[in-house]
Amino acid sequence: MFNELNWKRILTVAGVLGVVSGIIPMFFTPDLLLSTLPVAMMFAIYFIVQKVTNRRFTHGIIGSVLSALISYVVYFIYVYAKLGASEGTTALKNALVQLPMLVVIISVFGTFIFTKTHEWTEKKRGELDAKVAAKKANESKAQVKDKHSKVDKPYVAHATTKKYRNTKKKKKK
Repeated sequence: MFNELNWKRILTVAGVLGVVSGIIPMFFTPDLLLSTLPVAMMFAIYFIVQKVTNRRFTHGIIGSVLSALISYVVYFIYVYAKLGASEGTTALKNALVQLPMLVVIISVFGTFIFTKTHEWTEKKRGELDAKVAAKKANESKAQVKDKHSKVDKPYVAHATTKKYRNTKKKKKK
């Protein structure tokens, strides 16, 4: 199971988005983690599910949870360094109570939605490509038929430079 996963993509996407999500609250307000974390998780799911070919659901859940964990770690390293151990421990306890359910809900439902949407899009794209290919095949058959039909037309004589001569006799007056 673990050999089939695209770990390079999972670690890259989850790492970058987790670090960004953990750093953003440092510059604004500490409560912003509750906003940046879900956004980073959804982007991680989106970027991973779009590129992998098998086990999309597993890839999405692992990438989402990993980006959340990295975001937690980056954020709490900052909190412990900036606020101290007592306030950092309090913030960590509050986050461990509030955020795990959020992570599970976003991971499962977000991955399910992105996976099903991607599969539906691929199915519709395949149907559209089949229609276009059939239309091109019909057009190429019609062009071949037209080429032969021009050759098979009967010969029609064209007017020559010979002048028209009236053979009727004129009435005398």
